[in-house]
Amino acid sequence: MRVTGFLGLTPTIEFLSKGSRFANLTGEKLSEHHVTRAFDAVSARLSYRLTSAYSVAPVWDERQSFYGLFVEDADANVPTGFVSEFDEELGRCNIEYAAKRESRRLGPVRLQSLPAASGANGIVTLSPYAGGSPEQYKHPCLIGDLEFAKKRIS
Repeated sequence: MRVTGFLGLTPTIEFLSKGSRFANLTGEKLSEHHVTRAFDAVSARLSYRLTSAYSVAPVWDERQSFYGLFVEDADANVPTGFVSEFDEELGRCNIEYAAKRESRRLGPVRLQSLPAASGANGIVTLSPYAGGSPEQYKHPCLIGDLEFAKKRIS
């Protein structure tokens, strides 16, 4: 939560994210708020509107771990340069992410394609947040579970 102002002496707050929407591969403590803020900023700069769901998830790699940007039919739906700008914007949103990228403890974001026509369902079926009724579902833009990427990439 973030205090955005006051109504008299009572603080007004903004809800940023649920406690479970975090990821941490190398100490960067990335939150869903960082991800959505960076994605929205780059989308606005590039006048780009993604028509399908996306999620970011950590990917463990012995050489250099990274975050994957999972998008349906990614090659057709994500413009050239978007991923590198998104990676840079994540660093502006989160100084720990920027430090891990600069020290090369963390690799750059990599685009990961979901099968065409899978949309949010491609993310939901492997998401740890998929329980509950459809009315309660809130799409995860950050999935902290390493198993998600393993199932999507292999």
